[in-house]
Amino acid sequence: MPTVAVPPQVPRVLRLTRTILLVVALALVLSACVTPALNAADYRDKALGSAEAATSEVGTAKLVCGLLLRERVLQSTADETLGASEDALGSISDSLLAVQPPRGADPIYLRLATQLDRAESAVRDARIAARRSDTDALVDLVGRMDTILADLAATEELLA
Repeated sequence: MPTVAVPPQVPRVLRLTRTILLVVALALVLSACVTPALNAADYRDKALGSAEAATSEVGTAKLVCGLLLRERVLQSTADETLGASEDALGSISDSLLAVQPPRGADPIYLRLATQLDRAESAVRDARIAARRSDTDALVDLVGRMDTILADLAATEELLA
Protein backbone atom coordinates (compact mmCIF):
# COMPACT_ATOMS: atom_id res chain seq x y z
CA MET A 1 0.00 0.00 0.00
CA PRO A 2 1.52 3.36 -0.95
CA THR A 3 1.98 5.96 1.76
CA VAL A 4 1.30 9.63 1.33
CA ALA A 5 3.92 11.98 2.65
CA VAL A 6 2.47 14.72 4.85
CA PRO A 7 4.36 17.99 4.69
CA PRO A 8 5.80 18.88 8.13
CA GLN A 9 3.86 22.15 8.31
CA VAL A 10 0.42 20.44 8.05
CA PRO A 11 0.39 18.96 11.59
CA ARG A 12 1.51 22.34 12.98
CA VAL A 13 -1.28 24.14 11.07
CA LEU A 14 -3.81 21.58 12.28
CA ARG A 15 -2.63 21.99 15.88
CA LEU A 16 -2.80 25.77 15.59
CA THR A 17 -6.28 25.63 14.05
CA ARG A 18 -7.47 23.23 16.73
CA THR A 19 -6.03 25.46 19.47
CA ILE A 20 -7.69 28.56 18.05
CA LEU A 21 -11.04 26.77 17.79
CA LEU A 22 -10.70 25.51 21.35
CA VAL A 23 -9.92 29.00 22.67
CA VAL A 24 -12.87 30.51 20.78
CA ALA A 25 -15.22 27.77 22.01
CA LEU A 26 -14.02 28.22 25.58
CA ALA A 27 -14.52 31.98 25.36
CA LEU A 28 -18.06 31.49 24.08
CA VAL A 29 -18.91 29.04 26.84
CA LEU A 30 -17.51 31.27 29.56
CA SER A 31 -19.24 34.36 28.22
CA ALA A 32 -22.55 32.47 28.21
CA CYS A 33 -22.15 31.40 31.84
CA VAL A 34 -22.58 34.77 33.49
CA THR A 35 -23.92 37.80 31.71
CA PRO A 36 -24.28 41.08 33.53
CA ALA A 37 -27.67 42.73 33.81
CA LEU A 38 -27.62 46.06 32.04
CA ASN A 39 -29.16 47.87 35.00
CA ALA A 40 -31.23 47.33 38.14
CA ALA A 41 -34.54 47.68 36.27
CA ASP A 42 -33.56 45.00 33.75
CA TYR A 43 -32.55 42.69 36.58
CA ARG A 44 -35.82 43.28 38.45
CA ASP A 45 -37.75 42.46 35.26
CA LYS A 46 -35.75 39.25 34.81
CA ALA A 47 -36.26 38.31 38.47
CA LEU A 48 -39.99 39.07 38.27
CA GLY A 49 -40.33 36.92 35.16
CA SER A 50 -38.49 34.10 36.92
CA ALA A 51 -40.73 34.37 39.99
CA GLU A 52 -43.88 34.34 37.83
CA ALA A 53 -42.69 31.34 35.83
CA ALA A 54 -41.77 29.47 39.02
CA THR A 55 -45.18 30.27 40.50
CA SER A 56 -46.82 28.72 37.45
CA GLU A 57 -44.75 25.53 37.67
CA VAL A 58 -45.26 25.08 41.42
CA GLY A 59 -48.98 25.76 40.98
CA THR A 60 -49.14 23.11 38.28
CA ALA A 61 -47.30 20.61 40.48
CA LYS A 62 -49.61 21.34 43.42
CA LEU A 63 -52.67 20.88 41.21
CA VAL A 64 -51.35 17.55 39.90
CA CYS A 65 -50.62 16.34 43.44
CA GLY A 66 -54.17 17.23 44.48
CA LEU A 67 -55.61 15.41 41.48
CA LEU A 68 -53.43 12.41 42.22
CA LEU A 69 -54.59 12.33 45.84
CA ARG A 70 -58.22 12.35 44.65
CA GLU A 71 -57.42 9.75 41.98
CA ARG A 72 -58.45 12.15 39.22
CA VAL A 73 -55.34 11.80 37.08
CA LEU A 74 -53.46 8.84 35.69
CA GLN A 75 -50.15 8.00 37.35
CA SER A 76 -48.31 8.29 34.03
CA THR A 77 -49.80 11.73 33.34
CA ALA A 78 -48.91 12.94 36.82
CA ASP A 79 -45.37 11.62 36.45
CA GLU A 80 -44.95 13.32 33.07
CA THR A 81 -46.36 16.63 34.29
CA LEU A 82 -44.33 16.69 37.50
CA GLY A 83 -41.17 15.81 35.55
CA ALA A 84 -41.85 18.63 33.10
CA SER A 85 -42.42 21.10 35.95
CA GLU A 86 -39.20 19.96 37.62
CA ASP A 87 -37.27 20.45 34.37
CA ALA A 88 -38.84 23.86 33.82
CA LEU A 89 -37.90 24.99 37.32
CA GLY A 90 -34.32 23.90 36.67
CA SER A 91 -34.27 25.98 33.50
CA ILE A 92 -35.82 28.98 35.26
CA SER A 93 -33.21 28.75 38.00
CA ASP A 94 -30.33 28.29 35.55
CA SER A 95 -31.52 31.25 33.51
CA LEU A 96 -31.67 33.55 36.54
CA LEU A 97 -28.35 32.38 37.95
CA ALA A 98 -26.70 33.03 34.59
CA VAL A 99 -27.33 36.76 35.02
CA GLN A 100 -24.88 38.66 37.14
CA PRO A 101 -26.93 40.87 39.45
CA PRO A 102 -26.06 44.57 39.34
CA ARG A 103 -24.71 46.30 42.40
CA GLY A 104 -27.37 46.48 45.10
CA ALA A 105 -29.47 43.60 43.74
CA ASP A 106 -27.92 40.88 45.88
CA PRO A 107 -30.90 40.69 48.28
CA ILE A 108 -33.25 40.04 45.35
CA TYR A 109 -30.84 37.46 43.92
CA LEU A 110 -30.44 35.61 47.21
CA ARG A 111 -34.15 35.66 48.00
CA LEU A 112 -35.22 34.37 44.61
CA ALA A 113 -32.38 31.85 44.27
CA THR A 114 -33.41 30.35 47.63
CA GLN A 115 -37.08 30.24 46.61
CA LEU A 116 -36.29 28.63 43.28
CA ASP A 117 -34.16 26.01 45.02
CA ARG A 118 -36.99 25.24 47.46
CA ALA A 119 -39.51 25.08 44.62
CA GLU A 120 -37.39 22.73 42.54
CA SER A 121 -36.79 20.52 45.57
CA ALA A 122 -40.51 20.34 46.42
CA VAL A 123 -41.49 19.44 42.86
CA ARG A 124 -38.72 16.83 42.67
CA ASP A 125 -39.95 15.34 45.95
CA ALA A 126 -43.52 15.37 44.61
CA ARG A 127 -42.44 13.49 41.48
CA ILE A 128 -40.71 10.88 43.62
CA ALA A 129 -43.69 10.58 46.00
CA ALA A 130 -46.06 10.25 43.05
CA ARG A 131 -43.98 7.44 41.54
CA ARG A 132 -44.02 5.67 44.89
CA SER A 133 -47.75 6.32 45.41
CA ASP A 134 -46.79 7.85 48.77
CA THR A 135 -49.98 9.70 49.68
CA ASP A 136 -48.69 10.90 53.08
CA ALA A 137 -45.71 12.57 51.40
CA LEU A 138 -47.97 14.09 48.72
CA VAL A 139 -50.22 15.61 51.39
CA ASP A 140 -47.16 17.12 53.11
CA LEU A 141 -45.83 18.38 49.80
CA VAL A 142 -49.09 20.14 48.93
CA GLY A 143 -48.68 22.09 52.18
CA ARG A 144 -45.02 22.78 51.40
CA MET A 145 -45.97 24.04 47.95
CA ASP A 146 -48.60 26.34 49.48
CA THR A 147 -45.85 27.98 51.53
CA ILE A 148 -43.57 28.25 48.50
CA LEU A 149 -46.38 29.80 46.44
CA ALA A 150 -47.03 32.37 49.17
CA ASP A 151 -43.31 33.24 49.31
CA LEU A 152 -43.11 33.57 45.52
CA ALA A 153 -46.23 35.78 45.51
CA ALA A 154 -44.59 38.05 48.09
CA THR A 155 -41.48 38.24 45.92
CA GLU A 156 -43.56 39.06 42.84
CA GLU A 157 -45.30 41.84 44.81
CA LEU A 158 -41.93 43.20 45.95
CA LEU A 159 -40.58 43.22 42.38
CA ALA A 160 -43.70 44.59 40.65
